Amino acid sequence: MKQSVPYLCRAVFVLAATLLWLILPVGSAQNRIAFVNPVGQLVTISPDGDDARILTPPTRRYGFPAWSPVADELAAIGSDPAGGGVFTIQDRVGAEPKQLYGEPGAPPIYLYWAPGGKKVGFLASSAEGLGLQIAGTGAGPGGVRQLATGNPLYWQWSGDGARLLVHSGVGSAGQLAFYSAAGEVGRPLAQPGLFNAPGLSSSGRYLAYAESGGGATRVVLRGNRKDTARVRREVRYEGLAAFSWSPTGEQLAIMSPPNAVQNPYGPVRLLDAETGNLTPLVESLAIAFFWSPDGKHIAYLTPFRRGSGQLAWDTEPRPAKVATLISTHNAVQPELLLELRVAEVATGRTRLLTAFSPTPLFVTQFLPFFDQYALSHSVWSPESDALVLPMLGESGSQVVVVPLEGEPEVLAAGETPFWSRH
Repeated sequence: MKQSVPYLCRAVFVLAATLLWLILPVGSAQNRIAFVNPVGQLVTISPDGDDARILTPPTRRYGFPAWSPVADELAAIGSDPAGGGVFTIQDRVGAEPKQLYGEPGAPPIYLYWAPGGKKVGFLASSAEGLGLQIAGTGAGPGGVRQLATGNPLYWQWSGDGARLLVHSGVGSAGQLAFYSAAGEVGRPLAQPGLFNAPGLSSSGRYLAYAESGGGATRVVLRGNRKDTARVRREVRYEGLAAFSWSPTGEQLAIMSPPNAVQNPYGPVRLLDAETGNLTPLVESLAIAFFWSPDGKHIAYLTPFRRGSGQLAWDTEPRPAKVATLISTHNAVQPELLLELRVAEVATGRTRLLTAFSPTPLFVTQFLPFFDQYALSHSVWSPESDALVLPMLGESGSQVVVVPLEGEPEVLAAGETPFWSRH
């Protein structure tokens, strides 16, 4: 009997290991990139180009995959002749997609994991316009709750996933309020101004939005807890503003145009919640920006400039011209060339990483809403040492990794690449 104990322990260990192998994904989402290949399949790959995994058959086309914040799992929008839906799938070959939502005539257009990875929020068509829907990842089709409606509609999850800060509608029909994940609506916070996604700081101590009133529009940074209740900072702007919190601190990056045009393209400034200091970071014309996960850099996109310092298509950095080119960009005659630059937050030093022609999908569906996508889809590596972007090459859309140090590397043919969060 004494000799049988080690054998029994070994048998239990082998059984446990076998069960874990069966229920857990093969491999890991640590530092992986998800994208969609030219036939619409979901693919994940290591940033060095190894260990590519095709997760789905070509019977359904997918788009804009988003990594779970806590697991080796993806959520993506899928479509086939029967319609569109929201699906989740484990990052392992042979995994089966699980459908969370599928309503004929009401296709989803965007999705965003809740912190904790147990819920997915997404936008879908409704009779009132867009509907913000919440699905539990343990549920199937039918286990969906509609939380809010409006057009347009933007939101950010709170850090614990219990609430959402929701901005819906425009003008006098605009609303800004907290919603609980169960559907309870808080009191209106302000009359929204012209902006897209609202923001909660990583600590939850502050929130940011834009409001209008008194003949002016302003970005408002205010306290969100008892210890910050008296804090209120305001930054006046014209046109449309976009902003995003540092993932590690209490700094709000704000992009707004130099004049009243209906897009946010312009310089980027940093507003410190603790001191109220407002400092310039990017003084040229930025059209999108993205904080690195460690909060030390902001990557931004700007129109390509010739050696003379002029824009490739014009002699003046006019936001309206950029907006026109973005709206008319196509794959046959790509008119738009962009520079990917990075700014060091502590020093303000900026440098060019690469110049490229973006894909039409990136330009028309991602860039106009970059501040919302920055909350749900990461273009930065988890180590903050590289970015991944879709770029037009000779054979079409390519997934390209751009390191902070070194040369860009083409990984594969594909579209909408995003990095895992860990």
